[in-house]
Amino acid sequence: MNSVIHDSIHKLILCFISISFFSVSVSAEPVQIITNDFPPYSYIEDGKFKGLATEVVEAILDDLGMATKIKQYPWARAYKIVTTQKNVLIYTLARTPQREGLFNFIGEVAPRTVYFYKLKSRTDIKIESIGDLKKYSHGVVQGYATHKKLVELGIKNIQAVVSDIQNIKKLAVGRIDLYPQDEMILAHNIRIYNEKNESKISFSDFERVFDFPADGKGRTLSFGPYADEELVEKFQRSFNEIKRSGKLEAIRKKYMK
Repeated sequence: MNSVIHDSIHKLILCFISISFFSVSVSAEPVQIITNDFPPYSYIEDGKFKGLATEVVEAILDDLGMATKIKQYPWARAYKIVTTQKNVLIYTLARTPQREGLFNFIGEVAPRTVYFYKLKSRTDIKIESIGDLKKYSHGVVQGYATHKKLVELGIKNIQAVVSDIQNIKKLAVGRIDLYPQDEMILAHNIRIYNEKNESKISFSDFERVFDFPADGKGRTLSFGPYADEELVEKFQRSFNEIKRSGKLEAIRKKYMK
C-alpha cells in the first residue's frame, strides 16, 4: 500500500516538474532587442544604453523579469534584422501606413512632428510647396521613414548617411540645403555635437522652413513580422501598464526639458 502511495506521489512530482519546466520554456521566449543611434530616444553614453525609448524598454523588461541585452546597429541593418528574423523588437520605429500589417506595434513612446530645417542665413532658400523641395539637397539617414517619404515625393537630390550628427554638421557648413527632423532630436543632437567638437553649433543657427508631410502616427517600440503572438501581447500589456501608471509620461518629461 505504501509502495503504491509512494509511486503515485513520485509520479505527481515528476508531472509537476514537467509542467513547470514547460511553462518556463514557453514564457522565456528568446527575444532580440535592437536599436540604432537615435538621440534622444536611443544612444550609448559611457558604454551604457540611454535615451527616452531605452528607458521605456528597460521598464518593460524589468516588469516582465527579463534580462535581454540591447544591441545597436546602423538603421538599414537593424531594419533588415527585424523584418527577417524571429522575435525581434526594434526601437524607435516610426509608425507609417506602409508599415501597418508588417510590424506588431507595442506602443508609442513619443509623437512624431517633423519639419524641414535650413540655415537661418540661407535667405535664398524659399519653400512654399512640396514642389519647391525638389530644388534643394536634403540630408537624411539611410532607410529612415523621412528618407522613404522624400523618395515617394519624387525628390532626387538626397544625401543619405548613417548618423543624424553627420546631417547636422553638413547643414551647418552648407553641404546640404535642408534637413527634415523633429525639434527635440535636432536640439539634442546639437548638444552631442558640441560636446565632441571644438567648433560649436547653435540651435539658433537654424530655422523651420516647411512642415514635413509626415503620415506616421508616432515613434514606437515594435516587433517584426515573425514574432510569437503571445510574446507580442505580453509586451503590449506591460507597455499599457507603464503608460497607465504614469511612468511613461514621467520618462518623457525628463527629455522634454
